[in-house]
Amino acid sequence: MTTTQVAVCGQPFDRMLSVKEVAEVFSISVREVWRKVDRGDLPRPVKVGRLCRWLGTEIQKVIERLKQQRDDGNGGVQ
Repeated sequence: MTTTQVAVCGQPFDRMLSVKEVAEVFSISVREVWRKVDRGDLPRPVKVGRLCRWLGTEIQKVIERLKQQRDDGNGGVQ
């Protein structure tokens, strides 16, 4: 089980992150999270009732993509 997963009834599930948690991951403001979603730099959240949540594994994929872009010399999220 990874840090982006939690166990429910002994089975691993994606941890769901709030907009504030996503902002903290990238050290950006909540408003900037929504700008990046609008530009397609971050995935759209899933709706849980009235709440918006991001799957931890999707955020991890963004981080991996950014690391790959850095290593390839292609920059990162604008």
